Amino acid sequence: MFFAHLAAHAGNSYQQSQAPPDLVSQFKYIPNLGRRIHGGVIKAMDISVGRVFKALHDRDMLENTIFLFISDNGGEVDPMRGHGSNYPLRGNKMTYWEGGIHLPAVIWSPLLNLDKPRISHQLMHASDWLPTLYTLI
Repeated sequence: MFFAHLAAHAGNSYQQSQAPPDLVSQFKYIPNLGRRIHGGVIKAMDISVGRVFKALHDRDMLENTIFLFISDNGGEVDPMRGHGSNYPLRGNKMTYWEGGIHLPAVIWSPLLNLDKPRISHQLMHASDWLPTLYTLI
């Protein structure tokens, strides 16, 4: 099953992102309304992923599951569009500076057979996912 959350990428200057008010209100400490709403969107995504994880667990399907979280680019730092920050990295979305291409990714699966979680700072590309995922199945 492929399951993608696209709402976190849907907002733009013409159509602001939307999130349930009760989730947005959890981020009152964020002064900017757009960022506060985005916090609500991400919280809703977190809840949804948790529900998927629980459903797979309850049906004994986790042992054959791969969770993969990837980012497509660095944050948009233009205050008119994204209010993002890639600090301390230089550059932003749509640039080849590290702030546009140095991104987080998380993979979780019992199929990885890791003794303990690990962090890699190695350079990788989207094409590197294919051999990694292929070895797991």
